[in-house]
Amino acid sequence: MSDLLMLPLAFLLAGSCVSYAMGRLELVYKKKFLAGTVAFLFFLFALVLQVYAAVQVWSGTTMTTTIGGTLLRMDALSVFISLVALTLGMTVCLYSIVYMKDDVGQEYYYLLLMLMVAGLGRSEHDR
Repeated sequence: MSDLLMLPLAFLLAGSCVSYAMGRLELVYKKKFLAGTVAFLFFLFALVLQVYAAVQVWSGTTMTTTIGGTLLRMDALSVFISLVALTLGMTVCLYSIVYMKDDVGQEYYYLLLMLMVAGLGRSEHDR
């Protein structure tokens, strides 16, 4: 159960690296929407995992895990904040795919967007 606590964060961190790589490939192969689409898919997977965790927490279970001596706990409030952060991040990502189609530096944009949402969604767990 505690592995489920870190899975959405792991998806966001992995997605930031993969979307950066896809953004670099966009420059080489002159393809559009690679970085944005990959970032959106990772946001979607992280949101689905977070909804699954929310169902577990809202049914009365509090999930905890320890990383390096720091206790991370997911309760109802932290689930709500994580869901809001992931939903807004996914919405911004979806809007940005078309809005930024001709801009340079998309690989950096999606990398930083996913890292920011990972920090927002996980900042309430440190107790």
